[in-house]
Amino acid sequence: MQLLREALPTLKSVAVLFIPDSSRSLALLDGYKSAATTTKIEVLPVPVPSDRDLEAALETATRQRAEAITHISTPLFSTTRAWIVAFAARRRIPAISDDDAFVREGGLMSYGGDSRGLSAAYVDKILKGAKPAELPVEQPARFVLAINLKTARALGLTLPQSLISRADQIVQ
Repeated sequence: MQLLREALPTLKSVAVLFIPDSSRSLALLDGYKSAATTTKIEVLPVPVPSDRDLEAALETATRQRAEAITHISTPLFSTTRAWIVAFAARRRIPAISDDDAFVREGGLMSYGGDSRGLSAAYVDKILKGAKPAELPVEQPARFVLAINLKTARALGLTLPQSLISRADQIVQ
């Protein structure tokens, strides 16, 4: 939320797409709401029970006058990433994520853990005989900020140089 505030200083509201029957989604949504209090950005929760409900959910976000769109990471939003980015582009709404693949698809910005190293480490352990169910859950040691400047230009946004200079990945 802080990076979103930095990128869009006048932003008033962000729609957060989430899976309503997922305890993980609900817990992370609470985290968004908590972070929103310090950044003074209103969180507009938008439930998306299934992929069939995505279009209606995004329309709901625009009716609520969301000025940006994000989502709680789940496989549903990974598989519908291109659709979300295309909708946001048509409506000229900045779309952000915690997955840098989202930025490569045309989303404005992402900030999230770099899981590539974790995946390789898990595969290595499994190939050496470890049982997947016995492997501990690990957190990423590195976080990646990705920005799509082409998308920023298309939206008529001028991102602060202080934000751009901190980016690990930039799409021109």
